[in-house]
Amino acid sequence: MLNLFESFSDSEIDTYKNDNFNLLNEFYKISCNFGDFHGENNTEYGQITIINEISFLIPPKCKFFNKNVIEIKKFLPESEKFDFIVIDPPWKCRYIKRLKKTFDQKSYNMMTNDEISNISLRNYTHKSSIVIIWATNSETHENFIKNSLLEKWDLKQIGIWHWIKVDKTGDTFCSFEGNKKPYEKIFIATHFKNDVKDIIEKEISIVSQSSSIHSHKPQLLSK
Repeated sequence: MLNLFESFSDSEIDTYKNDNFNLLNEFYKISCNFGDFHGENNTEYGQITIINEISFLIPPKCKFFNKNVIEIKKFLPESEKFDFIVIDPPWKCRYIKRLKKTFDQKSYNMMTNDEISNISLRNYTHKSSIVIIWATNSETHENFIKNSLLEKWDLKQIGIWHWIKVDKTGDTFCSFEGNKKPYEKIFIATHFKNDVKDIIEKEISIVSQSSSIHSHKPQLLSK
């Protein structure tokens, strides 16, 4: 396997790791309490804007909302339909529970499976929509997605991808056989009335280093 870090010395790698750790701490200091806000960028270019004294890079041609997703119907009309939806729910997770006890700034509020299923996502899809659902490595959560959530959102599974996490040498952090897995599953779904075959690749493995920022995901699509 190709080692992307072989051109760096150990001291350089340590320096980059320390710099990354310091940036991570600064990120957590400012990332917890932005408050509610929303807006729109109608231009063809990304825009930097300041909200609550924090700078944000807003992509071109987009609307953005930083609000409680359970109340989505209050700020996003159901006439808005989306071709592609990516959702990374804050699943109940023992790691985050432990983190809350030791460093509350680095934690976040989690949602129960019932709360996640109550997100009115079905109102924003059409017959050809593709929905991507990130899932933690929990048999309970996976069974919930397959046996309950997809039906609640008028979806059906058409594929499953894997994000395999590796270290700087390209090796996985742990064994595939243990309780802790070196990967996350990505469920690919579409509207249950969509009969088109081969809409999207059914099985893909994305191999990359995991970010120091919890829940920071790799790029799913390439040009």
